[in-house]
Amino acid sequence: MKRFIALAAAAVMALSASLAAVNVSAYEYRTEGYTYTISGDDATIVSVDTDKSGDVSVPAVIGRYNVVGIGSGAFKGCTAMRVVDLPDSVVSIGSGAFEGCTGIVRASVGSGVSEVPENCFKGCTSLEEVSIEKNMVMEDDDPFDGISRAIPGAPASAREVHVLSTIGSGAFKDCKSLTDVKLMDNVISIGSGAFEGCTSLTSLPLGKVKKIPESCFKGCTGLKNIVIGQGITEVGTSAFENCTGAVSVFFPESVMTVGKNAFNGCTSVADVYYAGSKGDWDAVKKESGNQPILGARFHCEKTGVYDAGDVNRDGAVNNMDAAVVLKYDAGIDPLTAEQLQLGDMNGDSAVDNMDAIFILKIDASMD
Repeated sequence: MKRFIALAAAAVMALSASLAAVNVSAYEYRTEGYTYTISGDDATIVSVDTDKSGDVSVPAVIGRYNVVGIGSGAFKGCTAMRVVDLPDSVVSIGSGAFEGCTGIVRASVGSGVSEVPENCFKGCTSLEEVSIEKNMVMEDDDPFDGISRAIPGAPASAREVHVLSTIGSGAFKDCKSLTDVKLMDNVISIGSGAFEGCTSLTSLPLGKVKKIPESCFKGCTGLKNIVIGQGITEVGTSAFENCTGAVSVFFPESVMTVGKNAFNGCTSVADVYYAGSKGDWDAVKKESGNQPILGARFHCEKTGVYDAGDVNRDGAVNNMDAAVVLKYDAGIDPLTAEQLQLGDMNGDSAVDNMDAIFILKIDASMD
């Protein structure tokens, strides 16, 4: 009898363990190559068969459940997929959801999602286009790390929940074929290194940020004319370091600080343009490592083609200004820093009789 009881107890324990295993696996269901969990009427895809190939449209409904989530790493390693489209029913995507999907050339995330998470498309080296609805918010680091090319900017959705306001650190890092990114004015924050190593980028996607962060465009060798928008007050450390293709830099009057090494290694910069006056430019804090912009030809918008030469600042360029220059050249009267900028007509960093000749030509309508 004792032996029978012991055997019965062992059998019960084994059965309980077996049932527990069934209960755990029972939370996951599988159909058409998708493994998913359910909660109420909703389903979250947690894994996908790695032999998924070609154009893949994730269903909005599996069985009788609405597909509302894509789990972390769900499509990881599905290298045979070429296109992936997520339905509008999806409201969340887990980290690394499409990591290592090296065959994907286009992805559409739908209008229901509000965040592109960390490493979401990391290592998707063939990706050429990402359709991101207007309501997207990128908050985690490196959502597109390693992508060859990605172009956000799909039409606005009527289901607008959040507005894209943040580009995470390293979001487009080393997307070497990326040529253009269009950001809406709602973007007010960009993380460090967001576009670092985007060697084909030709314009600056800045939205309405106040600061260009550290290493944001570092190594973007395809940039030719760096135009920093009005309202930006700070260019961060190494922001444009080693942008060797840049030939000109345009600064707004709003800029107050140029960080350390912001333009270090920008060996091709020949001209720097500033929207304010020379006096205002002199007041801008320029930290070490920015020799390329300090050694370039300098132009002030407020002392441009029509105002240059107005040395006495009376609103007209005439022989009276030439007389002021000649008196300075003869050592009779001094000039302020702003007057020196106004009087240097030929850009040789000296104010002398040659500049007076330029002014007289303007007065005579010869130039």
